[in-house]
Amino acid sequence: MVDEDVVSLYPTAMQKYQYPVGRCFTMTKKQIDLFNNYIKKNNKMMYMGGYYVKYITNKYLAHAVLPKKSKNGLVWYLYDGEGYYNSVDIDNALQEGYKIEIMQPEEKPIGFYWTKTEYIFTDYIDEL
Repeated sequence: MVDEDVVSLYPTAMQKYQYPVGRCFTMTKKQIDLFNNYIKKNNKMMYMGGYYVKYITNKYLAHAVLPKKSKNGLVWYLYDGEGYYNSVDIDNALQEGYKIEIMQPEEKPIGFYWTKTEYIFTDYIDEL
């Protein structure tokens, strides 16, 4: 019998993804239509960031993709909803058939985004 264990694969996994770099922009009301049209056309987010969205879940899924905050913590259910979500979670929801629309919440920011992303861990991991 052989029992093998691999330690510290987390940094290696981190190098496979792009991360936002540079200046962060605050989304304006004028940009909502532009971003929503991009989502409908490409079935993904235009830029990495965090956004206030309204969503309609894919009711044919066995498990929800987007969590919702409750007084007892996070819950995953297939009810439609809205809230702040990051672009990675939104992209996953879109791939699973959710309908997503960026919207303006009352008295709160719409969201923020970065126009540039990079593989920021690759050089470091390759050196190690």
